This record gives sequence, structure tokens and C-alpha cells, in this order.
Amino acid sequence: MELNGDIIRQLYGEITFGKRTATLVGRTNDDVMSHTRVSKVPCLKAFYRFFDAVNAAFPDYRLLLENILVKGNRVMVRYTISGTHKGEFMGLTATNQQVAITGIHVFRVYGGQIVEYWDGAPQITASSKETPKRTSTLSSSKLASTTAERKPLSLSV
Repeated sequence: MELNGDIIRQLYGEITFGKRTATLVGRTNDDVMSHTRVSKVPCLKAFYRFFDAVNAAFPDYRLLLENILVKGNRVMVRYTISGTHKGEFMGLTATNQQVAITGIHVFRVYGGQIVEYWDGAPQITASSKETPKRTSTLSSSKLASTTAERKPLSLSV
């Protein structure tokens, strides 16, 4: 079971450091089924596209894996992405504000390969001086503090 968690940690590490092709070859299956709101794209392409969009819109982004839960062949990851919103993302034009994106990804691993992938609709929170409020939802990320000013944006993937 722990091997399944390691495979998923490696996937996120390779996404973060821009090395997708070297070590995950053989860890993904060409018949991977993605269950996303946007489409059912094979081979984790939806996962890669999401992170391509994140990288383009938030060139200084940081990825924090908040929780990784492994139960049998399923691995659930709760993540926070933070960065400066410099480009279009999910239909939202650049704001040059600090933004945090939280979400959940679920993977099914079989025989050392990722065979299914689900994503939850990520939530986006942008810093704003207009509507200050206290938050504790991102307590372990750089952006979070109990005095942080946040303005929720209603977007879904």
C-alpha cells in the first residue's frame, strides 16, 4: 500500500520540478481513465493540463500536499497551490494577487501503475483588501494566517 502513495508522491514531484517523462514511464497506463468535470481524457492528460495551466498562470507557484491518504489501491491527495496570479486561469484574467487553490485528487493504482484518476472542483481564494476576513482553511501554506484577507471566487473546472 505504501508503494501506491510513493508512486503518487513521485507524480507530484515530477509535476513540480518539470520532469514528467523520465521516471513515470511505466507507472502510468495508456488506458488510464480520468474522471474530471471537463472531460474523460486518458493517460492523466487532464492532470497534466491542469498543472500546465497552473504553471502558465502562476509562474511562482508552490505546491503543498496537505494530506495523502492511502487505502488499498486508492490514493487521495488534498493539496494547496499558492502563487501570484499573472495569467489567465480557468477563465479568470490575471489579477496580480496572491491566490491559493485547494483541491482533491484521487488515484487508483494497480500493479504499480496509475489506472484511474478523479479530480474534485478546486476552490480558488484570492487576496483582497476589499473584504477582509479570518480564515484557517490553509493554515499550513505560506498564504494562510488567521489575519489573512481572502475573497472567495466561484470557479469550477
